[in-house]
Amino acid sequence: MIWRSIWVIILPSIMWCSVAVTGVCSIYEFWHASIISGNVFGLLVIHNWISVFYALTLATNLLSSGLLAYRIWKIEHNVTSSRTTKITTTSILRVVMDAAILYSIALLCTLIGVVCSNNGSLVMIDMLTSIISITFYMVIIRIAMGKSTHSHILTVHHRSGSDIGVAAPANVQACCVLVEWMMIDYDNRL
Repeated sequence: MIWRSIWVIILPSIMWCSVAVTGVCSIYEFWHASIISGNVFGLLVIHNWISVFYALTLATNLLSSGLLAYRIWKIEHNVTSSRTTKITTTSILRVVMDAAILYSIALLCTLIGVVCSNNGSLVMIDMLTSIISITFYMVIIRIAMGKSTHSHILTVHHRSGSDIGVAAPANVQACCVLVEWMMIDYDNRL
């Protein structure tokens, strides 16, 4: 769990549920729409549900991504002074923010197209599925590339006070940083 308090996730959870409700209502309206003109998106009720759906999706994505980025930054800020390695989480933060920005811009373009009743929204709706998978794989590939291309000297600080310098690949260093974070977290709980 990223947050230690349930209060932080209440608003994003409510927003996510509202996205689900508006999505279900949009599908319901599509199901019961009588298509006279051949343009199902031209019906005002469906247009409103779709507009609200994309607006809520964009707001939920921005809020959740912002909270995640803040938490990563806050952990990095708190751990920096007590960590013995020079590995930072700013590259992870950058990857997460890149993915969030890419998806948010696509959602914003879709929302603008839907609100303006532009046919470009149909193209953006078709592109959103691909953009979701691109952002997902972008995160995985960029983190994997970062792990395989970096090799540094890792200084392990034992609780006895001695330091040992060893050459270690980045994935070993990342595990050591994770262990350090867990040890700091455990020490703070005591």
